[in-house]
This record gives sequence, structure tokens and C-alpha cells, in this order.
Amino acid sequence: MHGAVKERVCVVCRRVADMPKPKVASDRRQCANCREPIWVAKKWPTTSVKICSHCMKRDGSKNPNGSRLH
Repeated sequence: MHGAVKERVCVVCRRVADMPKPKVASDRRQCANCREPIWVAKKWPTTSVKICSHCMKRDGSKNPNGSRLH
């Protein structure tokens, strides 16, 4: 999933604390904002900024279609 925070495109990832086992092949990284451990799918480009879903919600960004954040 991706979103926009502070006018930059980001990949939104689940925190390790929220999802102990990822559903897809993932690497453990850190959120670019809060530095919490997150799961990053291996298929995502390495150049994209990765943030956790908590930071996405905290920054006030919303999904334009109103669908759930996964």
C-alpha cells in the first residue's frame, strides 16, 4: 500500500508489534518517521520511503477512496 505524507509518496507498512508474522515475504526494517520496526514486502523498491500505518494516521493523511488501510 502507498500513501502521501508531507507531500512525498510513501510505502505504508505494518509494525512488527501489530503483525508478528507477515503474510508475504518481507524484511524487517524501521519506520522512516518513528523508527519502530516494520515489515517491508520484498517486492517494494528500495528507494521508496517506508513508514508505519501509525505514522500515516498520525500525520493526518487519509485514503482518498475511504478504503481501509492494510
